[in-house]
Amino acid sequence: MPHPALPTLADAISLWIREGRHVTAEVRQYAERLDSYAQADPVLALLNPEEPEHETFAEMLLFPDEALHDRVDACLLPDTEGTHPPFLGNEDLVLLEALLTDAAPVCTVTQALPDGKGWEAAFAVPSSIMHALIKRLHLTVRIPTRLLACIARQMDAPRARRTRTRLRLSRLALDGACGQLVERFIRQYPSTDPAYEKTLAFWLHFLSSVPLHGTDAEHMEQAAQKALAKRHQRLCRALRQASDFAEKVQRFSMELMMMQGQVAPYVHEEEAREELRIMERTSLAVFGCPAAEPDGMREADYGTVDPADMLDVMQTLSLLDK
Repeated sequence: MPHPALPTLADAISLWIREGRHVTAEVRQYAERLDSYAQADPVLALLNPEEPEHETFAEMLLFPDEALHDRVDACLLPDTEGTHPPFLGNEDLVLLEALLTDAAPVCTVTQALPDGKGWEAAFAVPSSIMHALIKRLHLTVRIPTRLLACIARQMDAPRARRTRTRLRLSRLALDGACGQLVERFIRQYPSTDPAYEKTLAFWLHFLSSVPLHGTDAEHMEQAAQKALAKRHQRLCRALRQASDFAEKVQRFSMELMMMQGQVAPYVHEEEAREELRIMERTSLAVFGCPAAEPDGMREADYGTVDPADMLDVMQTLSLLDK
């Protein structure tokens, strides 16, 4: 049986396309990159279906934005009677694409100029772009009812809508133990924190990048906690090496350091420290403990030495001999 929200979804997507797009500085810059040899306006040139890069440009114009995700979320939310699930099946995607093809929405691109000599141009959406647009909405991602209820309880409607969108875009399997880790974060991390959305984005990306195999909740929790501690440790080490390198630059010449094989660490210190703070907040919310090793201990505190640190000591001693 087709999903009852299909007509509403098709109408919402069609309306979003018909609302059109304005030529911003970013759009013009992208058009100039695609068609750098255009003699006329590159945006107008790329709106011509005969242009080789027309579909690439149209795909950029119709990339799903926050407004579309909000409308899609409103369509997918189950009604008060819970008569339909908040996701589509693969067959529903085929039907949705057919509905949009029949509707044949046309997108209008508007260029506004200060002298009032702007222009408008319209283009029909190619079938390949419509297919890509539907795929990018990730409408088949299953968000369990328990997780939906937790989101509704913990935060206001706008933040809940953005949270559900984040979960769809993450493409995580939320039915098993991974979903429990996500639910624990949503339940225990304060949604009123200004850094909530940034921290949630980090946690979802972290879970998608860590090999959490199996369905055992306890095993996955231990694996996630261990991986987070390792990541925290590596970032702390990179910051420490960056600080040591900056100190050596003040003491020795760069030529001498390069001759000794010293390599400048590639780490953006401000971003790294921000990520450390996010990891600490996430670990406290999900696991109830700091992300760092106990007492912030380093390898040398356990009676072992990191080979990278040992090489660093040897290189410093060789510099002092010069």
